[in-house]
Amino acid sequence: MKGEEALKNFSDLEKLLTAIGNRYRARIIVMLSEKPMHVYEIMRKLGISYPLAYMHINTLRRAGLIEEVDLGDERRKYYRTVPFRIELTPELLRRVLHEI
Repeated sequence: MKGEEALKNFSDLEKLLTAIGNRYRARIIVMLSEKPMHVYEIMRKLGISYPLAYMHINTLRRAGLIEEVDLGDERRKYYRTVPFRIELTPELLRRVLHEI
């Protein structure tokens, strides 16, 4: 997610709001903004299962809020946040709702 221009339609907005609207995913965003982490580290810090941690990571990736980063460890995938800013305005809602 590079900014408001990434929100082309209501589906994009819905995906973004769904991604940040979960407390685990919000915590993952905060943790990854501090340093890149792998799934097992996220899983342990949150006290959740591997499949659940991986599901949350995939949701955040699809929303464009985090990305995979190569730290040279071939055995593990690391993730970090991408720079983003969310500003929800009536104009933005009008624009993305225009398609409906």
